Amino acid sequence: MGLKEQILELLKTDEEFRYAVAGLLGISAIYDSINKLAKVVEDLVAVVKSHDERLAKVEERLNRLEERQERVEDRLTRVED
Repeated sequence: MGLKEQILELLKTDEEFRYAVAGLLGISAIYDSINKLAKVVEDLVAVVKSHDERLAKVEERLNRLEERQERVEDRLTRVED
């Protein structure tokens, strides 16, 4: 069995060796970074949802204002006639 096969076998069977290799490769740091990024994405999604809700309310108010404006214009037209 060559060195490569021995290393692969140790990775499969020896938990301590596996963690040592993972540490040397910086996998835990990468994992931590991924978790932080996932949290940031989660926070951004919450902000976007909040903004969507606020935008929907603004659109509703704008629609009501447009309707009122149309009614005012209709009244003004009748008064002018």
